Amino acid sequence: MATRRSGSIQQGVATALTFTVGAGLGVLAGMIFAPESGRKLRRRFIAQAKTLQRSSTREIKKAQVLLRRQTGRLRTAAMNVYAQAKKQVTNGHRPYPRRTVRHAAHHA
Repeated sequence: MATRRSGSIQQGVATALTFTVGAGLGVLAGMIFAPESGRKLRRRFIAQAKTLQRSSTREIKKAQVLLRRQTGRLRTAAMNVYAQAKKQVTNGHRPYPRRTVRHAAHHA
């Protein structure tokens, strides 16, 4: 289950990167074939670049928050499993059952 989550994060990053590259190529093509003067074109390009920068920064911050949240959940689940396993070993019981470890990690 964790692999699927990390894959979707990687897929989201790849999608954002593809979008950014596509937007850049679109702007470049627009500059080449634009009928406007160079001054107007530069002003418009700068405005669009700033807008793209702001939206990219916003999306990166959202991804960072998501990653921090998921990391915290995983850390908490790992600490809980470790504490339970340690308790089982120190009480002389069998090693911690795999089924319970998967269950705890799944609910992280």
